[in-house]
Amino acid sequence: MVDVNEYNLEKCVHCVGYSSEEEWHELRKKGIGGSDAGAVMGLNKYTSPLKLFKIKTGAYIEDDSDNVYLKKGKDLESLIFEKYVSKDPDLEKFKIIHPEHVFINNQYPWLRANCDGIAVPDGYGIPTDPQCNVIIEIKWVSEWAEINWDGDDYCGVPASYYAQVQHYMTVTGAQITYLYAMFDKDWRVKRYEIPYNLSFALKMLAQTKEFYNNMTLGIAPKIKATMDKDFIPERLEAMPTATTVSEELDKHIAEYLTLKEEIKALEMQADQHYDAAVERYLNGERPTKIFKMDIAQCKKSGFDSRKFAAEHPDVYDRYKTVTEYTRTTIKKR
Repeated sequence: MVDVNEYNLEKCVHCVGYSSEEEWHELRKKGIGGSDAGAVMGLNKYTSPLKLFKIKTGAYIEDDSDNVYLKKGKDLESLIFEKYVSKDPDLEKFKIIHPEHVFINNQYPWLRANCDGIAVPDGYGIPTDPQCNVIIEIKWVSEWAEINWDGDDYCGVPASYYAQVQHYMTVTGAQITYLYAMFDKDWRVKRYEIPYNLSFALKMLAQTKEFYNNMTLGIAPKIKATMDKDFIPERLEAMPTATTVSEELDKHIAEYLTLKEEIKALEMQADQHYDAAVERYLNGERPTKIFKMDIAQCKKSGFDSRKFAAEHPDVYDRYKTVTEYTRTTIKKR
């Protein structure tokens, strides 16, 4: 086990080492990690609180072995560090350490952190306050994911990543994170500086503690139908045989249908502005420095399954798959 004095974090954390990826996963299951924080807070587009609960308790096994995006991001991490992070002039007076263990916060023991790196002030021979350290986080951004970056909220990074680094700073006592993101489309690296946000951290602490306590008691979060479609069949099987007429349910349905109509109207307005923008662009107008607009011809190949089924029905029947899913229908009578 590595001595935490090397990072001068002994008052904040203790360390637990691991010798394999399996041990690392087991350590993560016993607490709330940085990448879990966003899911707990409802800030992760791809993992709901219920899905995270089932992963943590072993009721759902997520197989990422074939996920090329995760593989690419992991493989590129060392390259991004060597070519960009290590050459950042703002880190010249820092020693960058890559922890090969899990940090567990002494005050909030349900929080575990596994950072990409920690930059520690170097050259004075005197241990510095952990608040002087800088958390280093590295991300690779695929072309389709770029839309989630450079928004007005969360210092320009996706909400789940913001929660992740706020979690790391809460665990280690650091006051700032440098998040380096490599954008695959034009192969550029951008540094995002994310300061510690106490009010966000307090909200995160409350929600992660409640989630962790419920996890140990086996109390699952409520289903989030917009994200947990795969888990609805479980609830259908356990649905009570006796049902009641509910005016409260009517209110939710009425509000849902009203908002859907408003969204449809707004989409029509957006389409009108889109058409006007394209027309002006084609007439030679260009946006100011505030916006970026480009129109390019692209090619996309696809597979015509209907034509293939018509021309080769035997082969199609041999390879087709049947997928079960739930469908919710809500409309006026």
